[in-house]
Amino acid sequence: MKKTNPIRNLLGVSQEDMALILQVSRSQWAMYELGKRDLPTKAKLVLAEILHYVKTPEMFAKSLPQVEQQHVRKQQQLEHLLKENEYQQVLTSKKINFVERNMRLRLEHYKW
Repeated sequence: MKKTNPIRNLLGVSQEDMALILQVSRSQWAMYELGKRDLPTKAKLVLAEILHYVKTPEMFAKSLPQVEQQHVRKQQQLEHLLKENEYQQVLTSKKINFVERNMRLRLEHYKW
């Protein structure tokens, strides 16, 4: 029978994922879960920070709308920047065409 870890259950991740997040080996994380080893200080700090923000599944669920709103705002900002970029490209293209046309006219004028 598998013994599940409440921290991983809370986050919904595997041992491998948890180890990757904390930048430790899977075996280090497994030993920590069993209470046989301690985690490096850096990994403990990362784990504490994660647990600070995800205390219960209910809190995580409540934060999802806020995360989605931030995602929508970021996407809108990116779309605005993309449109601005396209506009600037059109302006630059027009300026280049204007300069090229003037250069051709000047060259033709000097050829005569």
